[in-house]
Amino acid sequence: MTEPTVDLRVAAVAQVGGDVRCFTLCPAVEGAALPGFTAGAHISLHLPSGLVRDYSLCSDPGEAGHWQIAVKREAEGRGGSIEVHDRLEVGETLTASHPRNTFALPDGDGPLLLLSGGIGITPILSMIPALRRAGRRFRLIHLVRDAADVPFADRMVPTGDEDMMICPRGGARFPVGAALAGLGPDWSVQCCGPMSLIEAAERQAAALNWAPGRLRREVFRAEDVAPRDGDAPIRVTIASTGQVVQVAADKTILDALLGAGVDVPFSCEEGTCGTCITRVLDGDPDHRDMVLMPHEKADHITVCCSRAKSAALTLEL
Repeated sequence: MTEPTVDLRVAAVAQVGGDVRCFTLCPAVEGAALPGFTAGAHISLHLPSGLVRDYSLCSDPGEAGHWQIAVKREAEGRGGSIEVHDRLEVGETLTASHPRNTFALPDGDGPLLLLSGGIGITPILSMIPALRRAGRRFRLIHLVRDAADVPFADRMVPTGDEDMMICPRGGARFPVGAALAGLGPDWSVQCCGPMSLIEAAERQAAALNWAPGRLRREVFRAEDVAPRDGDAPIRVTIASTGQVVQVAADKTILDALLGAGVDVPFSCEEGTCGTCITRVLDGDPDHRDMVLMPHEKADHITVCCSRAKSAALTLEL
C-alpha cells in the first residue's frame, strides 16, 4: 500500500507575503513529467529532516511541468513550515507523493462561492483558472488580516464580470452567515481557512438545511486529536488477512496498525489531509477528522485520529 512518489527539484522561491513563500517544484530529472492534478489537490512533501507535511497545490492545473506550493512560516507549528522556509533553496531535491484531492470542485456547472481565510487561499488559487476555463460562474471572498499584505493578490484580480473581494478583518468579524444565506439554491461553497471560518460556515449551512456536499471545506490545522477521557480499547480486524489488532485506549488506530506491521499510508496524523482514509466494512466509527464529507462517514474512517463507538471495527486493508 506504499504510495507512489515523485522526485522534485526546487526551481524557484518567491516571497509573496510577510511570512509566506511560494515554492515552484519541477521534476528532479530534466525532461521527466509530473503527474497531473485537479483543482483543490495537495501533496505530501518529504522534507530533508524526514518530516512529511501536506501542502495544497496553488498553481494552475492546466500548466504542465511544474507545481507550486505556498507555505506560511508558523513559529508555533510542528516544525514543517520552519524547515521549508529555512532549508528549501533553489536546487534542493526532495520527494513528494502524487497529488491527492479531498477538496475537489463539485461536479456540474452550478455557480460556486470560493470562501477562504489567510493561507487557506492556496487550494482556492488552483480553482480560479480551472473555473475560468470551464466557463463556470464563481464568486471569491478572501478574508485577510491586513489589506496591505495579501499574498497572491495579483491572482485575485477579476476579469470580465467576475466578483472577487479581498476583505480585511479590521477588528470586525466577517458576516459569513449572511454571505451564505444570500446564495441562490443552485450555489455551492468551497471553504478553506481557520477553524473559526469553517465552523461559522458549517453552522450557517446547517441552519439553512443545506444538503450534504453543498458546503465543502478544508482545514489546515485540526483541533487536538489526543486520546480523550472515556476512550475505550478497540479490536480492529484486517479484512484481507483476518489479522486482529488490539488498539489501546491511549493509542491511535494508526499507531496500533503500524506497530502490528500493517502497511497504512499516512501523513498529517491529525485528520486534515485524507491520506489514511480507510473503508470500514463493519463497526461504527467515531469521527474526529476534518476531511470526510458527511456521505463518506458511514463507511470510512481516518485511522490517524478517529476511533470507534463500537467495540470492534473491520477495515478494508
